[in-house]
Amino acid sequence: MHYKIKVKAKKHWKPLEVEEVRRATVWAMRYLELDISPIPIKINLRGKVTSVYGDCLDLDHKIVIRLFSSTEWISTLFHELVHAKQYLYGDLQLENSYAYWKGRLLKRKNYDYSNEPWEIEAVKLEDEMTKKYLDF
Repeated sequence: MHYKIKVKAKKHWKPLEVEEVRRATVWAMRYLELDISPIPIKINLRGKVTSVYGDCLDLDHKIVIRLFSSTEWISTLFHELVHAKQYLYGDLQLENSYAYWKGRLLKRKNYDYSNEPWEIEAVKLEDEMTKKYLDF
């Protein structure tokens, strides 16, 4: 399992929260079958939420997730790990104006953010995973 958690805003992330991020990450990576990927996933724990709770970037040789401090961090982590899976399994490639989604070229201007098919999948799995993890 290739992942690394880096705390970029120590005053916003207490040690017990960082440990819970580790537990949730291990659980989610197994759930999403990311634990077999040789591509590293770096999770940067950032300060307070600005306009987003988190994001996921495909940098070819690694995946970087930025997770901002909020009460929604568990569901956000799961949501962004779904995007990591989409990138790593070749389901998603994002460009400025276009996206490759499961082998199809899509014009991004034809979709609202919440109606992009990769976002619909991420929201669905985020909800499913959050419920299962919190019951775990």
